[in-house]
Amino acid sequence: MNAHFKHIAQSPLVRDSAKLLSANVIAQVIGIIVYPILTRIYSPEDFGVLNLFLSIGSIFILLSTADYQQAIVLPKQEKHGIALVHLTLFSSLCVFIFILASVPFSTQIATLLETPSFADWYFLLPFYVLFTALWNILSFWYLRHAEYNRNSSYQIMQSSLSAGLKIGLKYVKSMTGGLIVASVIAPILSLVTSCLLAWKKHIHPLFHGCSQDIREVATSYRKFPLYSFPSSILNLLSAQLPIILLTPIFGNTKIGLWSMAILLGFAPLSMISKTLNQTLYQHTVDLLHQQRDIRPIYRSFSTWALSLIIPTFTLLWMGLPMLTSFILGNEWEEVGHILRWMLPWLAINTLTASTGFLAGIFFKQQIELCFEIACLIVRAISIVIGIYTKDFQCFVIVFSLTSFAVSLAHYLWLMILVKRSSTN
Repeated sequence: MNAHFKHIAQSPLVRDSAKLLSANVIAQVIGIIVYPILTRIYSPEDFGVLNLFLSIGSIFILLSTADYQQAIVLPKQEKHGIALVHLTLFSSLCVFIFILASVPFSTQIATLLETPSFADWYFLLPFYVLFTALWNILSFWYLRHAEYNRNSSYQIMQSSLSAGLKIGLKYVKSMTGGLIVASVIAPILSLVTSCLLAWKKHIHPLFHGCSQDIREVATSYRKFPLYSFPSSILNLLSAQLPIILLTPIFGNTKIGLWSMAILLGFAPLSMISKTLNQTLYQHTVDLLHQQRDIRPIYRSFSTWALSLIIPTFTLLWMGLPMLTSFILGNEWEEVGHILRWMLPWLAINTLTASTGFLAGIFFKQQIELCFEIACLIVRAISIVIGIYTKDFQCFVIVFSLTSFAVSLAHYLWLMILVKRSSTN
């Protein structure tokens, strides 16, 4: 067994993952360290408005690229990768113009969402969407060339700027919307810096291409907007529905607690799953191009991941309420109780998020769409139960456990795809 784990530790996958993860850990630690400060200078209501802004923005970010950015890694020919970048850039600009045209109606939109203060910051939404979408495109372009350090440096800079601005804007200007302003400025500055540093090697080549290639890749990879994009939209909607629909029922304070639990639960785990997703994706594509068996790296991945998740999550179950109260303040103790119910869902979601690209690689997006529809249905039922009972804890329990069940089925299906890959 020791020899097996030693072999796993020395594999290229783990080596590349550790390289990318080490930088991402720094970025996440910076972001998490400031939360004991932020929760004392901003109210749960401020976090509720922030998460409403980010929730709506994340939907438009997906619309910006229609999931074509995930295909950037796949083509063997470089010109087709460039064409996919051009295609996603054009669609992102179209969405930016659409949101910009809606800014004059920000008051009506905020009234509809029963959050009047949202109107004060709506004008920042198109810029947040555009620059975040541009980074999503560029990160897959870096991933295509195994430039993990580029992605890591962006994460560190973005996290550092966001943390510093959130504190600085509140103390220096007493800005109630400092959380939102910082969330917009940080990715813009980080993206510009990354482009300048990588200009000669990775950005300048993107100026070459032709419209014929764009039309070709738009057709060749059409399953991404046809099936993968709706899957991503449904996944995002099902995750954001509680914030959008339950804010009028339970108020910004309760939803602020829910949003903080989501943040604390998913931020560190998404760092890990995103790192593993990037390295697994790039290694899997390379192995498939070489017509080699991909099953060994997924056996290693499952063994390694479960050996870490099970003991870690057991310890977290015992100490979460006390830990969140100590770190965030007494008024945030309920976040720990929410996180307890979320732990099984968080555990399996880490595995699914790390390997979710497999459906796209094997062009099985139609089946993945079915999983997302099932997830949306069970979460919608959870929200209806919460509204009917007006019991916030009941909503948390049902939402978390049903999300766990669907995620578990999804992960098992992805591993079946890996098993069947050797016979194709």
